[in-house]
Amino acid sequence: MKNRHTPFLYFILSFFVLQYGPSFASVPNETKPINNTSHFSNMPTKEIDSAFYKSNMVELDSIYGQNKIIIPKYKLQILIALSYFPELKDVPIEFTYKKIGTTMQCKPTLKTLLKNTNRAYIININKNVNFSGVLIDNVPFNAQIGLIAHEIAHIIDYERGNGKHVISRGFDYLKESSKKEYESFVDSITVAYGLGWQLYDWAYFSLNNSKSSPKYKDFKSRVYMLPELILEQIKREEIYSESQGSVGKEG
Repeated sequence: MKNRHTPFLYFILSFFVLQYGPSFASVPNETKPINNTSHFSNMPTKEIDSAFYKSNMVELDSIYGQNKIIIPKYKLQILIALSYFPELKDVPIEFTYKKIGTTMQCKPTLKTLLKNTNRAYIININKNVNFSGVLIDNVPFNAQIGLIAHEIAHIIDYERGNGKHVISRGFDYLKESSKKEYESFVDSITVAYGLGWQLYDWAYFSLNNSKSSPKYKDFKSRVYMLPELILEQIKREEIYSESQGSVGKEG
């Protein structure tokens, strides 16, 4: 006889992991973005031209700030990262502060967790000043964009699946092997969408920042894509061979 409590326990365990785990696990196939229709480029650049985006802030916000709740302090970095994921421009995302056990964390909202469409998401930014890892305030601008982009890349994966697909991430995340597989995959999404250099800067900084603890650095090196592996994927992605290097816009 089937245990009538099983679905409820499945849901509770899944939500617990989604709520408190740094991210989820398992791997879909596609990683390529759709083309951006604005004049902002999603072509790779080693160093983001912040002056260009600042001078076009109104347009940037009007396109990529819709359905978003953004912490003003990181508005420029967040909008730049979002501009590389144009298919998410209508997806509700809230960026908020929270004391968490990692630098940033992405999850679907509880109300929309089981929905197959029209989900909303929260991206938490760690505000714990006693955190032994790396806080976003201590991260260089270019690397901040890479860090934010990694969290947004999680949403790319969630949006491709139904509610069961999202819940399964929680169970996969219970094992380090599947956690590593998925976080590395999310890193690969970030690279494929054009923010590989920014992700490289974040990965390098997080592993070489003297203020973070050895435990944090060990966790980062075991679970996430190492800087040298990010460079290897950059070399394999055609979009990087087509880019101009350090421009802020097309043309």
